Amino acid sequence: MIRTRERKCPCCREFFFPDYRDAKTQIYCGKPDCRKASKTASQRQWSKKNPDYFKGPDHVERVRDWRKANPGAGRRTSAGGALQDHCSRIPQLDQQVNPPFPSPQPVQTSVLQDLWSKQHPVLLG
Repeated sequence: MIRTRERKCPCCREFFFPDYRDAKTQIYCGKPDCRKASKTASQRQWSKKNPDYFKGPDHVERVRDWRKANPGAGRRTSAGGALQDHCSRIPQLDQQVNPPFPSPQPVQTSVLQDLWSKQHPVLLG
């Protein structure tokens, strides 16, 4: 894969390597503030190319008719209107860890990791 040369982001003025899939057209780096600036700039550029898009009395009447036919539609709702189930809180139970039964003689047991490291690596694979 051929790596492209660094570019200077017009927003943060830092050098970055553009994504190899979009190296010819990527101007801004991937930081959130720079991506926001890129979106704003591209929208401004698009608006200059299409100055009469959805403007004029025909479009105003069309939107007014649609709003009368669909009251409440198209309005943004708060996050409280999300389709999520409200689950009740599960009360926490006090759990006690009981020590194992005391044995008269201490039992020597090895930990699993100790046994693991003693085995030959070819057998582990």
